[in-house]
Amino acid sequence: PIAAGCYYTTHIVTSAITQLFRAIVDLVQRNYNMDLTFGFCRVRIHERDLQVGYARRLTETSNATVQMQSSPAPISRTWQEARLSKSMMNFVERPNSAEVRQKRNRTKHLGVVSCDMCSISLDGKSLMAR
Repeated sequence: PIAAGCYYTTHIVTSAITQLFRAIVDLVQRNYNMDLTFGFCRVRIHERDLQVGYARRLTETSNATVQMQSSPAPISRTWQEARLSKSMMNFVERPNSAEVRQKRNRTKHLGVVSCDMCSISLDGKSLMAR
């Protein structure tokens, strides 16, 4: 929005904002005190102590917006009810439980069989050596 309002490309505005913040950090590291007044807030940096004061109209508007929203349910009810969002339920596919169980059993059986094959091959070597 800033770039469109100033008729500049997005790259130029992004670079300007980045350089502005780098300059602020550089001045703070050199122990300069600053008082930056924006339209919506005032940022004061005095002896590396940051203080921010927001405009009254901004805080009143945000507080009115929050108060218009319905009050949230108590935390105790949140944990008692099972409300799962649809987006999270579809985020990762639910695995097929029977198939997963079969794979685990096959892996366990393969471990047992491999141990038996090792013991048989050792016994086979000892028999062949005789």
